[in-house]
Amino acid sequence: MNLYRTPMMPGPFDDTAQARQKRMGLLDTNGRPNQAALATMARVYAGLMFDDLCESSPDMERVYTVCNQFKSLAGAGETRKTMIFICLQYDGMLRPLPDPIWWIAGSDALLIPFVETFVHCIAEYAQYPDDSGK
Repeated sequence: MNLYRTPMMPGPFDDTAQARQKRMGLLDTNGRPNQAALATMARVYAGLMFDDLCESSPDMERVYTVCNQFKSLAGAGETRKTMIFICLQYDGMLRPLPDPIWWIAGSDALLIPFVETFVHCIAEYAQYPDDSGK
């Protein structure tokens, strides 16, 4: 048995990625990003990550710190670094990176709108509680 000849699994950087992204609804039939699908996906995964951060962090200050780091990276136009930071957060929580996020990694056309919406949502969820009513 030759262990070195196992077939490569397809990935977001392969020639087959665009066909898979179309099947997932991330690209339309003409190969353009499906903005509505990307925005929905970003909102869902940002909400799930925020919940996971809250559950896995010792206190909310850590959650706010992570969310502020997201905002700083995105504010500096660091789309790829923001994507890496998303991956690092999943890794730090000992959770696998969701497949749909993995499948957008190889396409700037998908990655940029996803990251922008993701960070906007994380920032929205991480608003410090309003103390004005106390």
